Amino acid sequence: MRPAAVPDALVVDISAMRRRDETHTSLEHELSPAWMRDALRDTDAEADAPAHVRLDLVVQGDGSVIVTGELRGGFHVPCARCLDPAAVNADGKVTAMFVRDGAAHRLPDEDRRDDRDGDDPEGDDDDDGGEDLWPFDGVRLDLAPLLAETLKLAYPMRALCARGAECRGLCSQCGAPLNEQPADAPRCTACGVPSPRVPEVDFIPSAEPPRTDALAEALRQAEALKKLREPE
Repeated sequence: MRPAAVPDALVVDISAMRRRDETHTSLEHELSPAWMRDALRDTDAEADAPAHVRLDLVVQGDGSVIVTGELRGGFHVPCARCLDPAAVNADGKVTAMFVRDGAAHRLPDEDRRDDRDGDDPEGDDDDDGGEDLWPFDGVRLDLAPLLAETLKLAYPMRALCARGAECRGLCSQCGAPLNEQPADAPRCTACGVPSPRVPEVDFIPSAEPPRTDALAEALRQAEALKKLREPE
């Protein structure tokens, strides 16, 4: 998904870098609350503070681009119990490989041998890197869809408001907020039904999607190139 308003700082002219014989660039940018709300427009999340992104880009010999960095920020979603705002920490690493449209990224020899030696003789044509591979035209690299997807991946399955496990939620009969009623009240003071018991909220750990060997190798090469460019 591409947010409607893309800041110029999030569009990198790769062709100009190649003309200048540059293989590495870095950028830092503040993502405005309006941009974040647009990126999260398909959800019920709300953003009232900016996020900050720092990225390193390395252009490979085959024209692909490795992007690594981090995003710092957050947003709010409705509490799973009472619907009050629940804070979500969207801090995380950004890692992706951009490949030119129509270009087949070649896997290292070891990966190709693994494919031939696998249990599936026909291979899996759909396994081309999953979420870590992004297409671009080879000229201008638009980072907005990647960052929008990073924000959306931070959206939790469930979140609790600042009360945490003490949140009592809403009355199952009339929807009255039980947090505003006496904690020892045996019944809902709004409709009189017994106060519902708040169900346990399962902890759902967040895990980064597994990287393909091709991407891991490209990241290793990009890191080595960055170290070579660092002053002694």
